[in-house]
Amino acid sequence: MLYTTSLALAAALFSSVLPADALPRPAGSAVLHGRRTLGQLEAYKTLDGVFNFAFLQAELLNLKAKYGGGTPAQLLAATHARRAFASMALTNYANDVEYYSNITMGTPSQSMAVVFDTGSSFGYLGPATTQTFVGANSSTYSNSGNSFSIQYGSGAVSGTVATDTVSFAGLKVDSQGFGDVTTCSSQFQGAVAGGILGLAFPSIAQSRKTPFVSNLVNQGSLDANLFGFFLSRGGAAGSTLTIGAIDSTHYTGPIQYTNVTQQTYWKVSAASTVNGTAVGSSYGAAIDTGTTLIYIPNSAAAAIYAAIPGATKSSTYSSSGVDVYTYPCAYQGAVAFTFGGLTTKFGVDRRDFNLGYATSDGQYCVAGIIGASFSDGNPLAVVGDEFLKSWYSVYSFANGGTVGFAASAIAPVTPPKTSSSSSSSKAGTSSSSIKPSTSAASSKPITSTAAATSSPPKSSSKTTTSTTTATAPQPSNQANCIGGGIVCVGFNVRANVNVNVN
Repeated sequence: MLYTTSLALAAALFSSVLPADALPRPAGSAVLHGRRTLGQLEAYKTLDGVFNFAFLQAELLNLKAKYGGGTPAQLLAATHARRAFASMALTNYANDVEYYSNITMGTPSQSMAVVFDTGSSFGYLGPATTQTFVGANSSTYSNSGNSFSIQYGSGAVSGTVATDTVSFAGLKVDSQGFGDVTTCSSQFQGAVAGGILGLAFPSIAQSRKTPFVSNLVNQGSLDANLFGFFLSRGGAAGSTLTIGAIDSTHYTGPIQYTNVTQQTYWKVSAASTVNGTAVGSSYGAAIDTGTTLIYIPNSAAAAIYAAIPGATKSSTYSSSGVDVYTYPCAYQGAVAFTFGGLTTKFGVDRRDFNLGYATSDGQYCVAGIIGASFSDGNPLAVVGDEFLKSWYSVYSFANGGTVGFAASAIAPVTPPKTSSSSSSSKAGTSSSSIKPSTSAASSKPITSTAAATSSPPKSSSKTTTSTTTATAPQPSNQANCIGGGIVCVGFNVRANVNVNVN
């Protein structure tokens, strides 16, 4: 995950992705330095609204590492627990840079702030500003002695693979595997969130341990084998993660589902549109709550900007493999994605698409969809929070995996909770707003609210179609490690990294 304390350092260390001659910026676009408090401007804009190039450098650095491939993992045996669901508020950090909340670990329990990341399956803990997990203080902590190391573009973390009890608002796994960080580069220390909790599929779990939610599924702990995110905009309160159910207070209209094409990341088939017209070819897309911006294959980006009058590739910000575009700030057209089997056009809100002024005169702005050459064997897009702030997203393990989207709605400041926040597992109580989904994801029928969802596809070969035309609401109000010694935090973007586990 991207932390603002790392921005200046990332600019100096990013030469492997963007050369030094790409670093000059227009007048007025000074890089932000130092820790920022909650509620300040987005880290990708300076105080005068100019695009902050160092943010893009840092995010690309980590994405380049994160989406470099993963080591297949063996599923862990899981114990039986009562079926339940739970919802927890997430903190919106630094005006939409990342979203995190607390889990509890160990016996007696210790609270740790983590980022919940659909773009990875690895969990680890490191030092944070508010708390540090200490394995020696837990009677249920067990260390395998197997070492792991993660090499980021601008530093490294290392430690050993361990297990301990982990709970999320009462949903509990007794022997959850994670990386217990004992050493990390200085730039990763002192972050607000002390860890990452990966939510992708077990096949890319670099620790060779089954991810937390996959363990809950294997245990039969959930009313429905899915989870959903609502991400707020502009630093507002109300962001939530709900596991085992869908929260109807955070969206309007039906949830439309598309099939996962590969059980690694939450990867789906996607394509681009501009003003309702398809542009370019389709591509695979990882839906990634742990990445701030949107990155798509270079050719797909070129097709989008060829359809936007006045848009040009920036010689200042672009380099080999990375295409950054500017466009007239006054442009009011609609840029959107379509997903496999769906005809709906899922728009990117113009407020999020505009990353800030490209120049201090305010005539041209930096566009929020970046062309980049990520690959998992095929060209791969990484669709992050810039898109997800407009769309409530659901990740279902049923039928081979599906991802659903519905238009986000303004959330209550204090989202309802449906499960005990203690470390013991407790079944949630259905309310009028939070309901387990009625689908093959659940082994027992549970009545859902009338407007809650459309069912996921009944099999991995069948897709849901829709004739609805939808764009992002205009407007709409809408952590990084798990371990025993110190908690190291990286960036708010895919730190796909080189991971070695002995």
